Amino acid sequence: MQFPKIMLLAIGGTHGDFLLNCCKLMLQGSKFETTNQGRTVSSSVYKNQHFIVGGKRVAVDYSHLTNQTPLVELSHMWYEEYKTWNTQFYFIEFNDTLIPKIKEMWINKVCGSNIDVALESYKKAWSDSISKNFSRENFDEIFAVLSKRTKKLFMKQPGIISIDMVKLYDYSSLVDVLKSMGIYNADLKHDLQEIHGKWRHNNLDNIEQIKSILAK
Repeated sequence: MQFPKIMLLAIGGTHGDFLLNCCKLMLQGSKFETTNQGRTVSSSVYKNQHFIVGGKRVAVDYSHLTNQTPLVELSHMWYEEYKTWNTQFYFIEFNDTLIPKIKEMWINKVCGSNIDVALESYKKAWSDSISKNFSRENFDEIFAVLSKRTKKLFMKQPGIISIDMVKLYDYSSLVDVLKSMGIYNADLKHDLQEIHGKWRHNNLDNIEQIKSILAK
C-alpha cells in the first residue's frame, strides 16, 4: 500500500483544485484548463469521496491505494485516519474575513450559482446530527461556522504546513509555494506561467475583491 506523497486540504472556494493541478503539472507535466468562470476541474479520489454514508460516518477506505496511487491528492475534509499516513500534508489558509467571498466563489463556480445545490452538497458531506440544522435561511452562518471548524480540523494533522490562499494569485509567489513543496520543475515554467496567467485573468474580479477586503 502506497499513500500519496502530498495531500492538500482545502475547503471549497479556496482554489484547492487549481493548486492540485499545478502540482500535477510539476510532477507529471499534466496541463489543465480554466473555465471562463475561473474554475479548474481536477481529478482526486479524496476530493469527491465523503466518508458519510446514510448520514453516518464510515471508515476511510484504503483499498484503492496501490503503487499507482497519485503522488498528490486533494481532500475537502480532515479525518483522524490521516494521522497514520506517510504523507506530507498542506492546507490552504485563509483570513476569516474572506469567508463570505469564498462562499460566493464556491457557489458560483462549483454549484452553478444555485444555493440549493450548495446546500445539498453540504448535507451529503456532514453527519445527520450536524446537517439536520442546515437550511437556505441559515446557510451563510452554516458555511462560516463549518469553514472555521474545518480549518481547525486541518491543523490537527501532525506536521501540516499552511499555504496562504492569496499567495496563489501572483506567479512568483506560486513558484515559491511549489519550490517549498519540493516539486517545482523549471523545465515546465513556461507552461505554468501561461496557465497561471489565464487562471488569474479569469479570476481577476474575485482577486481584486479579495485584496480590497484584506486592505480594510
